Amino acid sequence: MRRWIALIGLLMASLLAIAEEPVSTGSDQASRDKFAANPEAWIPEFNGFCANALSLDEGLVRTDGTVWAFFDDKLYLFYAQGGLDRWQGGDFRDYRSEAERAWQAILEKP
Repeated sequence: MRRWIALIGLLMASLLAIAEEPVSTGSDQASRDKFAANPEAWIPEFNGFCANALSLDEGLVRTDGTVWAFFDDKLYLFYAQGGLDRWQGGDFRDYRSEAERAWQAILEKP
């Protein structure tokens, strides 16, 4: 639970920084507004690990909470802008399926 609280705190800090500086972090204004309205409701998928890395079968890659987006009303974090760009420019449903497959394999490891 502490990890979620810390991650939500990190995301909120990122949102505050975004609001103060017009720097692109991969999340659009609608996504920022959606998150800011109820941050506790948006627990990141894959325990906050990079969705793109999982979809490419690259394992667990940590994120820092600055590059993220909603896809089908779920919050996904990315290690870098390039991963988010891939998901936004391609078929995120296929990428998500690959990430979910990799995530399940990780969870099932003894």
